[in-house]
Amino acid sequence: MMKKVALYLVVALFILLLAGWGAYLDYTWEDRAIKENAGLTPIAKRKVIELHRVWQIFSQPVTRIYFAKQAANRQANIASVPVLYSEYDNGWLHSSINENKVLLANCDTKKVALTEPDSPQDDSNIVWMSTDESYRKELFDFSCK
Repeated sequence: MMKKVALYLVVALFILLLAGWGAYLDYTWEDRAIKENAGLTPIAKRKVIELHRVWQIFSQPVTRIYFAKQAANRQANIASVPVLYSEYDNGWLHSSINENKVLLANCDTKKVALTEPDSPQDDSNIVWMSTDESYRKELFDFSCK
């Protein structure tokens, strides 16, 4: 009987330690990502909740950061900024997924778009998004200030 109780306690302790480690990595990724990309300007952060990570229900960690590689280049009402999009991968490795993008902001309509660096920047292949989400507003504010 005591061996069974001890086994259950060991298993419960292991699960708690594993969950605690996952939570620690979730909430420290933002600082690690900013340090890894020193020299770039963080311009927008996004919090995404994942319901299977119960601790995120109470406080959502930053899981995506957009870094500006240079100042905005503005032509007429469109501003463009090369950005590094960094996303937290909370799989087993708890690493970052980094992608280069071009942020476009229409300063008249207050809409933003993210495109690939080598894609033509004409209206036929751009999907404009409203700035109703806070991270999109941060992207717009940086581009059209």
